[in-house]
Amino acid sequence: MSTGYNAVLERLKEERKRWNWTQEEMSQKLWLTQGHYNKIENGFKRLSYRQLHRLYGIGVDIYYIITGKRNNGQFDKEIFKNCDDLEAYALCQITYAVLRVLIQKRRNSCEVERRIINTNYILSNKATGKSFWVLLRESNDLKQEQMARVLGINIKKYRNLERGLFLSDSEIMYQVCDCFQISPFLILSENNFITDEICSILCEVDYDIRNALFEYLKLGYDKFMI
Repeated sequence: MSTGYNAVLERLKEERKRWNWTQEEMSQKLWLTQGHYNKIENGFKRLSYRQLHRLYGIGVDIYYIITGKRNNGQFDKEIFKNCDDLEAYALCQITYAVLRVLIQKRRNSCEVERRIINTNYILSNKATGKSFWVLLRESNDLKQEQMARVLGINIKKYRNLERGLFLSDSEIMYQVCDCFQISPFLILSENNFITDEICSILCEVDYDIRNALFEYLKLGYDKFMI
C-alpha cells in the first residue's frame, strides 16, 4: 500500500462519519458485509471501481476522499442546465481553453495547468474510442512500462487497464489523480461528471479567474446555446 493512500482511508472514515453512518450502514449501501467494509477502511482491501461509482451516486464526496480537496459545488451550474452531452463536452473544452489562457497570464498554479492539459486531451480524443488510460499515457508521452511504475502496478495489470479487462480500484485511482492531477470524475464518467469536474477545478483557481471565466461562458451561452 502506498504511503499517501493512508490519507485516503482517513478521509473515507471522515466522510462516512460526516453522513452519520456506521460501518454497518456504509457496508449496506455498498452491498458488502460489515467485515468486508471494515477491511476496506483498515487498508486490507480496496474499494472497487463499481463501489466508488455507488458512493458517488449516493452523494458521497469521492473527490474529497481521493484528492483531499472538497468539491463544494457552490458555482453556478445554470449554463449546463439545458445542455445535452455534446454541448456539455464543448463547454468543458471551452472552459479549459479559457482557464489555461487566464492561468498563464497570471502565472498561477502549474498543477492546475497540467490538469487542464491532460483533461482537455482526453475529452478531445474521446471519440477515437481509445480508453482513458491510453489517452492519459499519450498526453504525458509515456510508455506502458512507465505508466505501470507510476501507478505502482505490474505491466500485465496496466495493460489490462488499457484494454478494459481490469477496472481501477481506490488505490489506483488515488495514484493516477495524485501523479497526473486528474480528477476522479474523469475516471468515473458518471452522467453529471462534466459539471462536477468543472466545479472542482474552479475551486482551485483564484476568484478573479473564476469571475472572468463565468463572464466569458455566460456570454457564449447566451449567444450560441439558444
